[in-house]
Amino acid sequence: MGKSTLIHCIDRILTPRSGSVRVDGRDVSEIPGRELAKIMGYVPCSSGTSFPMSVADTVMMGRYPHSGNRRTEEDLRIVHSTLCLMSIDDLALRSFNELSAGQHQKVMLARGLAQESRILLLDEPTANLDIRHQMGVAHLLRDLAHSRGMIVLMICHDLNIASRYSDRIILLSEGTVHSDGTPEEVLTEANIRDVYGIGCEIVTFEGRPHIMLMDNPEDGLQVVGSGTD
Repeated sequence: MGKSTLIHCIDRILTPRSGSVRVDGRDVSEIPGRELAKIMGYVPCSSGTSFPMSVADTVMMGRYPHSGNRRTEEDLRIVHSTLCLMSIDDLALRSFNELSAGQHQKVMLARGLAQESRILLLDEPTANLDIRHQMGVAHLLRDLAHSRGMIVLMICHDLNIASRYSDRIILLSEGTVHSDGTPEEVLTEANIRDVYGIGCEIVTFEGRPHIMLMDNPEDGLQVVGSGTD
C-alpha cells in the first residue's frame, strides 16, 4: 500500500482489504457521504478533471456538503475569503480550464479549504508549484492547522518541506509504517539510509532537521543539496 492508497482508504475512495478507518470512534464506511464531507476534505495531487466553469464556481463546489446546490451569502463570503487567502482572487472570473498547472493546484486547494472540514487530506499539495509557492502553501497549511484546530494530513515527497512545516511525520516503506514521530525522531541518518538506501548528513536549520543527501562516490557526485531552504 502506497501513500496515495492510504489517503484514499481514509477518505473512502477505496475500501481497505482489512482493518477499518475510524473518525471519532465511527467507521467511515458507516458515515453518510455528505456528513463525511463535512468531517474530511480531500485535495488530489493534480486535477485531470476538466471544469468548464469559472474559478469562483470551482471553489464553490467545496460548499456543496453545507448548502447543496443553493448558494448562501455565507457560501459567497467563504469562497471570496478563501480565494484571497490563496492569493488567487484575481482569477475568480477566469475559466478553470485556461489556467496553468500551478494555478490549477492552488484552485483545488482553495476548493478543499472552502469545504471547512475538520480533517484535510492532501495528496502532494505542492506539486506543480515552484519552490517559493511550495513553501508559501506549506506555511499556510501549518498556520491554518494551528489556528483552526484542523488536522492536515499531507503526502509530501520533499523531506525537508515535511521537516520544516510538520508537527508529526509518518515515514512509510514498502507499504508499512517504518517510523512515526516528530521530525527530529523520524528524519535520522539511519532511517533515511534504511528506507531510501542512500547516505545523508542531518544538519539543524532553524531548530529543524535538514537533510543533505550524499550520492554514491562511484557515481561521480559527492553531495546533493536539497535546495528547499
